[in-house]
This record gives sequence, C-alpha cells and structure tokens, in this order.
Amino acid sequence: MGDYTMHSEWERRAEEWLESAEPDPVRLQAWLEGSDGAGSDPDELIHPYFLRLCGGNPDRRYRLAKPVRRLLEDFRAAKSVSNFRPALLYELFYLASGLQMPAVLASPLRSIYEEPGPVQADLDGTYDRVPLIRAFRSALSENQYSYHLLGVWKDMLEGRPHTLLKGNPGSGFEGLLGLPDEEPGDRKKKTRELESGLTQFVRWIDKSPAGNDSKRRELAFMINRTKGRCGDLRLDWRAKRDGWPRWSGYGQKETWNDPASDLLGSKPWSSAKSEVHASV
Repeated sequence: MGDYTMHSEWERRAEEWLESAEPDPVRLQAWLEGSDGAGSDPDELIHPYFLRLCGGNPDRRYRLAKPVRRLLEDFRAAKSVSNFRPALLYELFYLASGLQMPAVLASPLRSIYEEPGPVQADLDGTYDRVPLIRAFRSALSENQYSYHLLGVWKDMLEGRPHTLLKGNPGSGFEGLLGLPDEEPGDRKKKTRELESGLTQFVRWIDKSPAGNDSKRRELAFMINRTKGRCGDLRLDWRAKRDGWPRWSGYGQKETWNDPASDLLGSKPWSSAKSEVHASV
C-alpha cells in the first residue's frame, strides 16, 4: 500500500509539473533516471507514463517536448563521453520518439545525427541489452520534418546499414513510416515510398527461416501500422506488380478482401516477439 501511495503522489507531482508554464528539464531528467520518487518499481519504465499523461493533447505534448529538447541539446553539447547514464538515454530517446513533435525535436536530433562527436561512444552503448542506437534511431525517424533521410532509410531497406545508425531492412521501413505525410509539390510521394518499401520488406522476411505463418503475421502487423500512417495503399496492385510470394496473401486471384486485417483483426500483436523482425 505504501508503494502505491508514493506512486500516486509522484503521478500528481508529474502532472502539476507538466501543467506549469515552463516544465523544468532538471526535474524531468531526475524522473527519467528513476530518482525523485519516480514510479513504484525500480525496473519500471518512466517514459510510457509521460506519453499516457499527454495522450492526444497537443498542448501537453508541446510543453513536454521543450524540456526533452533541452536534455537532447545538453547531451549533444558534451565535450567528452556524456554523464547521461544508459537508462536515461533509453528513456529520453523513446520519450522523444513517442512524442512525435518534429517542430520541436527534429533540430537537436538531427544535430546529434550529423555531428555526434564524443557522444557517439554513448550511442554505441546498451541498456537492458537493447542497443541505444536503436532507441536513438526511433527518435530520429519519428521526428522527421523533411525527406532529408530518405536515402538512409532506403539503403537500410536494401541491406546496407548506416555507419552511425546501423539498421536492417525492418529499421529502414520504420524510417519510411516516420516521413512527413507530404513532400512539397508531391502529395503522393510517401505513398509510393511505402508501397515500394513494403516490397523490400517482404523480400527480406521471405529469406527468414521462420515459417510462413510467422512471416504472414509479421507482414500483417507492418501493413496495419502502415495503414495508420497512409491509408491510400494499393497493396494488391503492388503485390502483383512486384511478385510478392504466395504466403503474403496479396496479389492472388483467390485472396480474401484484406489479408492483413483478416489475420490480425483487432488483436494486438507485438513485433518484438516475431521470429523474423529482430531490429539492429
């Protein structure tokens, strides 16, 4: 009971902090590090709580993005290996990823990407066996304000990892998902890139030793995610044009209306459990 009461008190203080005019980044850093009474369990992740607290409220997301930006700037400004512990970086990067606020966060993330300097040693680390570069890559891809990184994601899709960002074809497709909805002068560019990217993704998982059911479920998961970002997909046309394998369920005369929706329905399924999509 004591732990629960303490946790509730922390939640109350966190909400008051977020509602203040200028939320203090020092307080956010302490919470993301797991100190100052954050959470009720030492192993509990803090960033999901803040994302739930913001929900779909754009004002709260904007207010939270500002101290996140300040911490990213402080991290980049380190003159040697930073004093940001791996747990803090993990929480910070995934918080930035979940906020999806490129107007505020794209600049410091791009600065880290373009000139990591001494903090590259931090990015090469891990937290709880998760590479921190994976967390940073997620933050970068979800806060894109232009198509500047398109070539990087397409290289990953074709099996060419980036020097800093690493990544495999699944990582490259995640990058495409984070592209802005429209490129100036070309409203359909993202749709075309996602359709083409799905073909590359299918070819990648087709090489996996996993069974066809696992491959089909992995593809269905990614297609349903893609529809959440871009609903104007010509999947059957693309599958026929590019020769998707029969296990995909697309591009076949006997295919049902929508293999991805039919397979997953409303049941959530995590790609973290997939036999196929183990992201670098």
